[in-house]
Amino acid sequence: MADDDAEMRRLVAESLRKDDYEVVEESDGGRLLVRIAAIFAFERTVDPFDLIVSDIRMPVCSGLDILKGLRDAHWATPVILMTAFGDDETRQRAEALGALLFDKPFQMGALRAVVRSLLREQAH
Repeated sequence: MADDDAEMRRLVAESLRKDDYEVVEESDGGRLLVRIAAIFAFERTVDPFDLIVSDIRMPVCSGLDILKGLRDAHWATPVILMTAFGDDETRQRAEALGALLFDKPFQMGALRAVVRSLLREQAH
């Protein structure tokens, strides 16, 4: 879970932890990329995360840039992007890369339901 807004990151992480998910928090896109690269380099694990939830607008690297990099590396990890600045172009880019886009503000219950659904699909 990556978001440069500490309060939003806390809210999303706490909501997902209520459903007993293990949540790793990062404060910007660069830190998320470093974590992904380290896991891949040292563990040689493909798709080390079951799901990524990320804000789009963050310092260092945007959520869309991270998503594109994952897809370019052939990682099929489900991705949920969040933004307070959703326009048609952003939505189209996210959808073309296979991500779901949540417009802020959103109901945490809706996010939790989508996470459950995506992880259930992935398990099958």
